[in-house]
Amino acid sequence: MLGTQTHEQTSGHTGTDRRTRTMRELLNSVCAQYPNANNERLANEWRAACEDEGEEPVGEVWLYALTRLRPVRSTKTAEQKAAEEAAAAEAAERSQREWLKNMLRLDFKMPNGKLLGDCTGPEVQLIGGIWVVIAMKVGNHMTKEVLSNDDLQAMVPEFAA
Repeated sequence: MLGTQTHEQTSGHTGTDRRTRTMRELLNSVCAQYPNANNERLANEWRAACEDEGEEPVGEVWLYALTRLRPVRSTKTAEQKAAEEAAAAEAAERSQREWLKNMLRLDFKMPNGKLLGDCTGPEVQLIGGIWVVIAMKVGNHMTKEVLSNDDLQAMVPEFAA
């Protein structure tokens, strides 16, 4: 007769556990029903829902809801979020440019163990990526014979785009 057994009989939960679970469910539904309400409004709505169910609100359940059930809401406007995203994108671009500035130097040690300035175009081309552009400018010559550090630094905006 499994179908007629109560939840408490099948799961081992006591009446107190069921009561706490019921209050949590009520609180969850109140949080879902009033997603933009402040904590005071949620507390009042939850107390009313508990009274409607014949339950007395328990503070631990309220604390549980504030930390687990209720989603964290952002109080930022769309303009603030957009400004933050733009600032983050600008910071990422600055970071990439700085990384490129440090890498695009004649004294940068390449994966083949040589300094960039001592590599020929074909050696640089083997690395691939942005290095192919440098290899095309250098041809069969050593990089330092064709390009200076200033020339390489001038390429940073081209690669950072």
